[in-house]
Amino acid sequence: MGGRRGEGPTGARESEGNPHFMIGRLVGKIYQRVRGHDLGDLPTSVALHMVLTRIPSVARGVVFDAKSLRATHRKFLGRNVTIHNRRSLSAGPDLVIGEHSFFQCYGGDGIRIGDRVTIGAFSILMASVVLREPGVGISIGNQTSIGVRATIWGQGGVSIGDNCLLGPDVFIVSENHIYERRDVPIAQQGGKRLAVVVGNDCWLGAGVKVMPGVTIGSGSVVGAGSVVTRSLPEFSVAVGSPAKVIGLRG
Repeated sequence: MGGRRGEGPTGARESEGNPHFMIGRLVGKIYQRVRGHDLGDLPTSVALHMVLTRIPSVARGVVFDAKSLRATHRKFLGRNVTIHNRRSLSAGPDLVIGEHSFFQCYGGDGIRIGDRVTIGAFSILMASVVLREPGVGISIGNQTSIGVRATIWGQGGVSIGDNCLLGPDVFIVSENHIYERRDVPIAQQGGKRLAVVVGNDCWLGAGVKVMPGVTIGSGSVVGAGSVVTRSLPEFSVAVGSPAKVIGLRG
């Protein structure tokens, strides 16, 4: 097995002229430039494999831009990523979209994504859930990471801040069905749009559900499996269904 970057199979430190050392340093520099942080003690073989597997995703990003008839920032697109109404997608550099993800970008503000954002495989982002009633859209800040199988519906508008962490299977919805009348089927009563805001530096654990009209204050942590039905103040630690504040960070 390979050692750490710059180390041989036995873990002994190699000289700067050694190919193993040079490859490790090159891989580290590439990753630092693209993602903004280093690889730490990741073995050279693992780091190199990670970089090489990104090459097809870069190629898919280039093809995406060509089909959109515009040159934009570098993207890393996994296999079988589907993006409808691609002209309504705007993104900063080094966007990563995992395989089999689906984007419906049609809507008032479309889908706007900041710099160095990662969106996990099998995720669904929809600026408009019902195309005959265009939605407000979705906004995601810089260096936010969204886990696999996320679902975000932007019918009433969803805004996610910078440096957020969203675990796998997070669900965010910004519209409710109206259901007060008994003489009319719920499906025919229309909907009520209520924007959702997730502030900067928030961590939503696996399986968190965020309901329409909720604001999660910056710096908040929401425990896995929680259902957020009411707004949370900044730096909250909240858990449960419905989610309740059990403390403040720090």
